[in-house]
Amino acid sequence: MPKPIPNLPDDLLSSDQSGTTCGDADRVLIVGPVEYRVFLTQSGTMANASGADFRDLTATLLARHRPDEVVAPLLAPSFDILDVAKRLESFGFRGRLKALTSPLPDAAAVAAEVRSYCPLIEFTLVTFPMLAGLGPLGR
Repeated sequence: MPKPIPNLPDDLLSSDQSGTTCGDADRVLIVGPVEYRVFLTQSGTMANASGADFRDLTATLLARHRPDEVVAPLLAPSFDILDVAKRLESFGFRGRLKALTSPLPDAAAVAAEVRSYCPLIEFTLVTFPMLAGLGPLGR
């Protein structure tokens, strides 16, 4: 079993009011560059996670994996969370979307913007200080 990464944000682990975590029962789709997917799957907290690059995020992929939750970086080299949210919503996704980011000056404004464009998706912004050391993933 992979060694858990210390200080993983509680917001990444929590999923609903019942107290289950995204690693307990939910199907999680991690969208992002391979380094990002490896980092999160090796954290040991997402037992039911599968991964895909943004360019592979299609309606067919969603139908095959049927995720309850999608986790993606706020900013990646070729896409951002708004791209992910719009694509998910266009495919009929109505689950949870969590964006991981390093600390932001106005996280509430960023979250509000994503929610305004994609109101049918439950969006959460998760601040993850460790991302600052991951190169383009932490920008």
